[in-house]
Amino acid sequence: MTAYYQGVNVAAAKSKAQTELAIIEGLRKVNFFTDPDSVVAWFSPMYINLLSGRRSVEIPVTPKKQQMKAYLRKEGVDFIFLSRYHPRQYADQVNGLKSMEFYASLGQVVWPTNRCGGIVGEVICVLIEIAPVSNVQATVKSLPNIL
Repeated sequence: MTAYYQGVNVAAAKSKAQTELAIIEGLRKVNFFTDPDSVVAWFSPMYINLLSGRRSVEIPVTPKKQQMKAYLRKEGVDFIFLSRYHPRQYADQVNGLKSMEFYASLGQVVWPTNRCGGIVGEVICVLIEIAPVSNVQATVKSLPNIL
């Protein structure tokens, strides 16, 4: 949330803070959609572990496609979490979703998260379940019905 207080432009600072909140919300949702033994890949794996309790491995923002497929298999990755911003490269305006098409081609998008109060349809983060590479694969669970 430090972006809110560091910005000179209040609207831009609020937008960044809302984006960060949406990413945190997405990270917390990971445990609802994955099994406890699932492995989740993201740019900053420590946040996956902290907010969802899942084992995690690091992936680059811009993957080398053939090497990445082998790496994901080797690490036993079940899910990939992607976000528009990288938590430690925020000032660089890194678009962490630029490789979403490649990662989505490895499986299926489980859910996208939109920014709180942001532009309708603007995706901030996604969870992708990659296609099973063995007989053991995490299953996607639905959120509990709260109605």
